[in-house]
Amino acid sequence: MSRRSKQSGTSIAAKTCLVTGANRGIGFEVATRLARLGGDVWLGARTAERGEAARRALRLRTGRDVHVVAMDLSSQASIRNGALQWSRNVGRLDVLIHNAATIPQRRLETIDGIEMQLAVNHLASFLLTHLLMPQLVAAPAARVIVVSSNAHARAALDLTDLQATGRYDRRARYQATKLANVLFVQALARRLEGTRVSVNAVRPGTINTGLVRDFLWPFGFLRWIFAGSTPGRGASPIVRAALDPALAGISGGYFDRHRLRRAAPRALDPALQEQLWQRSAELAGVAAT
Repeated sequence: MSRRSKQSGTSIAAKTCLVTGANRGIGFEVATRLARLGGDVWLGARTAERGEAARRALRLRTGRDVHVVAMDLSSQASIRNGALQWSRNVGRLDVLIHNAATIPQRRLETIDGIEMQLAVNHLASFLLTHLLMPQLVAAPAARVIVVSSNAHARAALDLTDLQATGRYDRRARYQATKLANVLFVQALARRLEGTRVSVNAVRPGTINTGLVRDFLWPFGFLRWIFAGSTPGRGASPIVRAALDPALAGISGGYFDRHRLRRAAPRALDPALQEQLWQRSAELAGVAAT
């Protein structure tokens, strides 16, 4: 399939889109494309200052105005406040893209006492989706996209030590959170059956961003330099999964760039999906529906 056909039929005038981690890297490129296509785009950023800088840069690039919602994804209070403020201003949500992620060199805990990668890479998506579900359900046909990685296929998820209080390895931890992304997508897709909301995971590829550099360092550093793709190319499959009419009705899928693939066996384990859902609900302080 040509790039043109992949992007065909993606006009999104009047659609409301929220992208987390949108002030730089792939998230900024995704937001830029959505704005150019006519979407009502909201940039999720850790601080209002970072979001405003990205908003100005995007306007210079596209000539279009977008909005900012400040949410520190390492803080559940900030996520709740951002979702509340956003919901008061917008009646529905057509596209929710969970793009933000982090790979700290050492084990850190958030203000809520949750290991940082678990909090930002997985739990923030879980909580924000829960909080914005009324707006998603109100849309004619909403899509939730969770940016994941083929690193999920090499992951192990120890539910007895979900917060990695034992040995912390940043790459193994990142792999575990990317597995959590796909498990979350599978569990959420079941809960969305019979609604007009779909959810899918997307692997954008090996992209030249600081996040991928941190994951590959030091042994994969040359791969990051020479084999990594641009954030713009990484944005392409995410935008397609969010908008392409040909993908309507697909939910619970795992897209490896533009191709729908079978996720790793661990990610397809219903028992593990449900166990993670229950634990996530406990950590996020929401009902485990």
